[in-house]
Amino acid sequence: MSRLHNWSDGESFDPAAQNHRQQALRDDLMTTLVTLLTDRLAQDPTVAGSKGSALARMVGAGLPAPDGFVVTTQALQAINPPELQKLLAQLERVPVTDVDAISQVSSLVRDAIQGVHLDTALLEAIKAAHHRLQSDSVSVRSSATAEDLADASFAGQYESFLNVLSFDGVVLRVRDVWASLYSTRAIAYRLQARIDHESVRMAVVVQKQLQPDASGVLFTRDPVTGANRFVVSAALGLGEGVVAGDAPADQFVVDPDTGSTISSQIVSKDVKVVSAPSGGVERREVPQPAQTNPALSAAHIMELSAMARTLEVLFGG
Repeated sequence: MSRLHNWSDGESFDPAAQNHRQQALRDDLMTTLVTLLTDRLAQDPTVAGSKGSALARMVGAGLPAPDGFVVTTQALQAINPPELQKLLAQLERVPVTDVDAISQVSSLVRDAIQGVHLDTALLEAIKAAHHRLQSDSVSVRSSATAEDLADASFAGQYESFLNVLSFDGVVLRVRDVWASLYSTRAIAYRLQARIDHESVRMAVVVQKQLQPDASGVLFTRDPVTGANRFVVSAALGLGEGVVAGDAPADQFVVDPDTGSTISSQIVSKDVKVVSAPSGGVERREVPQPAQTNPALSAAHIMELSAMARTLEVLFGG
């Protein structure tokens, strides 16, 4: 093996050893700043946020989930603008009803996050994980450490983005997700819930973008009555149509033990949300013959019910 001599300090230089150290450093950065959903570390909500850790636990249990990675909470902590603490301290004196003052601080904080320099090591870790997915389209989703709490759900408070088509787009949307931690409505929500701003961390989940025929939401308890039955809302196309209410959705009430459908409400689904060719999503008309077909078949319902029962065991539902 060839060795080079460093005449400045009298120590020999081994290229292979140097490459090994550099690879070890990259591996460490991949662990602390970016972690795969298949990594056990991603199951820690303090690292991957609530959504990211739940997805990682699902992957660990063998449940189907799109491949992906997490830009960890440590990444945002590492690049936090120095003026952040001073800006957030102003909120201690702001009444929750003073929307103008909250908006002013929010704008300053989000501008600081959008403009902060991203370390090369972080960019390389994100790029390596993104390249590993081998996917032309990904979703970039918020995953805060304070989500889905018993007394504060934070539903819809943070940003997520579908059908992101490039690495540069991923970096841009990661910044947008970070900034959404300090949106006016997120700040106001935390003030109202008396949650310390600095106690909440934000991770970002990046996953392969699916292009489904139908998708939606499954509740393992009736969201209206709390009854022990599964309730499924499903629309054609992407699930964003159900979550955002941008597309008509069928509803199925399901026996949790057998997976058989107790009742269903099939609506006319004249539009669906799909991935747009230029990125993001768009609404598209559904051809007339398909509008009244159920979004899900009986076999789909049975398969979803089996997964829901597994999820109840996994998460103690």
